[in-house]
Amino acid sequence: MVRDRIEMMACGVLFCRLMEAGINDSVMHLGRYVPWDSSPRFLRFSEVQQPMKVLTRFFGDRINTHREELKVWRDFAVSYKQYKDSRNGAGHILFIYDQNIQLLEACYLLMMAFREEPWTRKEISDEVLKAGREQWFYFPDELSELQLANPYLILKKLFRDFSLPEYRDHLKEWAYAALYKNPIDEAVTSEDIIMVYENMLQLYSAAWIIYQTESGAPYLKRLYWTDVDEVDSAKKDEPEDQQEIEKANEDDNTAAALPQDAVVHPISLHPFHPVLTPAEKLGLNYLTETMVKLVPGIRSVTYLGSCPKPFTFYLLVLVDDEEKMPEHSMVSKIEDNLRTLAGIYVIVHKIASAVNGLKSKGKFWSLAFSRGINVYRSEDLQLPDANEISNEQDMAVRLASWNKYGIISKEFFHGAERYMEEGNARLSLFLLHQATEHALIGLLQVMFGYRQPSHNLFRLIKLTLLFTDEFSDIFQLDTDEGLKLFTLINDGYAKARYDENFLVEEEMVKAALEKVRLLMSKAKLVFKSNEKI
Repeated sequence: MVRDRIEMMACGVLFCRLMEAGINDSVMHLGRYVPWDSSPRFLRFSEVQQPMKVLTRFFGDRINTHREELKVWRDFAVSYKQYKDSRNGAGHILFIYDQNIQLLEACYLLMMAFREEPWTRKEISDEVLKAGREQWFYFPDELSELQLANPYLILKKLFRDFSLPEYRDHLKEWAYAALYKNPIDEAVTSEDIIMVYENMLQLYSAAWIIYQTESGAPYLKRLYWTDVDEVDSAKKDEPEDQQEIEKANEDDNTAAALPQDAVVHPISLHPFHPVLTPAEKLGLNYLTETMVKLVPGIRSVTYLGSCPKPFTFYLLVLVDDEEKMPEHSMVSKIEDNLRTLAGIYVIVHKIASAVNGLKSKGKFWSLAFSRGINVYRSEDLQLPDANEISNEQDMAVRLASWNKYGIISKEFFHGAERYMEEGNARLSLFLLHQATEHALIGLLQVMFGYRQPSHNLFRLIKLTLLFTDEFSDIFQLDTDEGLKLFTLINDGYAKARYDENFLVEEEMVKAALEKVRLLMSKAKLVFKSNEKI
């Protein structure tokens, strides 16, 4: 298939570039390195194509732990103590080792891409860095202004100090020594240990800056609308989910002014800022060509972003106003025919809808065409200019969405609770579907200004992945149990009402109630947050 040929070509080009790049001729105890020693050995093929995936996984939920773990690892490597972790066991060292090697290889690939085409990456502006100090989950203040503006300078320096295979050998020695009772071999000097340690800390900072500015999904401070000092200390011992539910229910005045204070809390929304890697662009161009042949009425394709798990392209497609096929049918036709090539999520609209939306400065259309990436547009298509969304407009959308969808969702949920108390699990399930549907529709309005006309909860929650994993993670859709429970809620719209043979397990509905309760508590945080998407 064409996609396979593209991947093979990409792999061949990557290997050739690594061969051409060369490495230091330094000699360690394992002997002289050959050029192919600098090729990645710990990355999957998809990660070689898209090294940013490795950075996403590396930082993930463990942003604050890497520096501490590296120090502990080093200390055990140079001492007579043997690493034993009471919680995770000694094998945790191997996990840390793998994570660091993978980060090194990914950063090496990013550096090689920078050396190949340095003009594709502009220096980071003072405005971006200033915003980062205020908004990012963490900011590496130890870096100089020059390094902050161009973190690739750090990578170039790090890989001049040691080559990639040298780093791999050093960290392998650390791993062995930490698991043995004897310290690291005398062949490795203390100067090397100190330099490797300090260089790895710099690598973390450089990788963080690159991820925050290039991934399109930076880790931001997480917002909450109550003062952290007001939280009762006793509640800190409660399960995290219960704290979120209680905090979301503290303010039940739906018409109250939006809050101004915010503190760190586990709700994170990625700003809408799509980016495309060269490999993604190549694949997306082929998908678009196939799509236009499949539906000749397509006049425009705009890239809205992607989701890594499972990898999915999100696309806005405009078609002729004279197109007879219903929009939902075109969505099915496009997605069904292209799913063998790549995962895609398509939003289809007539040109007139886009024109009207842009003229009225609608949030969805303004975001899509001011920040989205144009992949295809017919030469004769003329659209009004897009406008950036003001804070006032964004906050108005939030309040209107809460008053319309948030309140309705809450009432449906209360009804589901009441029917469950009365022993009517079928009607409870139906109302749970309605509560979930309205909460997700309202969330999409808040986050994207888009009204997704669908009763399919899978489709609704999949679109939220453009901005956050929070709501999908509630239901644990990557597990059989979570998928079964969410499917039950999704089936509640039709089967609970019309299928007389549809059997409902009361315990399953009770479990679904708790999941939807958490969904709504987190949704309310987003409705009432003062963070601009």
